[in-house]
Amino acid sequence: MLKDYSLLPDYMEVEDLKREFRSLLLHAKIIKDNVGFSEALYELAIREWHTYKVIENSLKDEINNWIIENFNFNSLEITESLIGVIGNLGLEKSYEYIKESISKDININKDVKHKILEAINEFGESVSNPYMSLD
Repeated sequence: MLKDYSLLPDYMEVEDLKREFRSLLLHAKIIKDNVGFSEALYELAIREWHTYKVIENSLKDEINNWIIENFNFNSLEITESLIGVIGNLGLEKSYEYIKESISKDININKDVKHKILEAINEFGESVSNPYMSLD
């Protein structure tokens, strides 16, 4: 059972967030609810964005790997959450994966494809700097 990450404070210390991300990722293999897991990642990503510090590379890699392994091109709910995670954390590898996937001949829900195209339009070529709009 996932804890309700939306109940966490809006602003958290970087070290506390690292612990929360690590705890969530530790349970990734036993949690079968990808919708809930995606929402939990999104809640943590929002709080990470509010630290105004880029997430450390090892966490970025783990999250990228989970997204690429579990992205569901038929679930709008998962897509919306994970696009938020990608944008808030600057996950370039995941961003490239979803961009490339819509150009391949795979079965993608039309609403999901529309949401991905909206994200590409909003993010542009790169998401590597999640704070670019603040510059």
